Amino acid sequence: MMDVRKPSSLDLLPKPFDWIPIPAGQVKLVNTWDSDYPTYVGNIDEKKSFTVAAFSIAKYPLTNDQFRLFVDAKGYEDKQWWTQAGWGTRQKRQWTEPRYWQDAKWNDGDSPVVGVSWYEAQAYCRWLSALTGESITLPTEQQWQRAAQGDDGRAYPWGSEWDGTRCNNSVRPQSSERTSKITHYEGKGDSPFKVVDMSGNVSEWCLNDYGSGDTDEEGTEHRVLRGGSWFDLHSGRFKCDDRYWDFPYRRNDDGGFRLALS
Repeated sequence: MMDVRKPSSLDLLPKPFDWIPIPAGQVKLVNTWDSDYPTYVGNIDEKKSFTVAAFSIAKYPLTNDQFRLFVDAKGYEDKQWWTQAGWGTRQKRQWTEPRYWQDAKWNDGDSPVVGVSWYEAQAYCRWLSALTGESITLPTEQQWQRAAQGDDGRAYPWGSEWDGTRCNNSVRPQSSERTSKITHYEGKGDSPFKVVDMSGNVSEWCLNDYGSGDTDEEGTEHRVLRGGSWFDLHSGRFKCDDRYWDFPYRRNDDGGFRLALS
């Protein structure tokens, strides 16, 4: 019998797409804006240093053209790709595509897909993993921070000081009203590993529950977001170690995701 090879993600996903290998290393997580929230079983300061095994991360946030494959494959109609909570929410809210899918302001093919909940991002990862045979997930926040920060504990992907010209943001005197193409800031705000748009453009869903740090797919009310977006007004939001959360059903115009590969 002929062996039919599955397409790889590099074969399948429209360009620009690439994987960036991230070597093993350490990250330190901190409470940045809501220290009263019971993070990571009591207090994140009790366990703030984490070892991150080697992995790969997508060079860019996922684009509308790349997400379109899931929509065209009728991923919104196939329960197998969704978590139990995600499928229930999709049915209740009658989702058939991302929130801004038909809006020309947000649906440029090479711009990040927005208006996607954590549930939709996770369903996409499940679908793409099955299609390619690769282990593709949302990054954990430890992986995300490792890819953004590198080895020197820098504040921002590009260095120690805030520079509003290096990413899509609304920190004065910068002002933005929308997402930008994922290559627009390439070479300006890249991380030490040359990962693009880790700060700005879209806030990115991570796998973890915000409070416990668990990576279980079910049973959580708050999922981690990282990176800041075009909408954010404060430079602290764009720091590599800034962590915040949203409800997994939220579908904001400044929220997207990128892929991780283990």
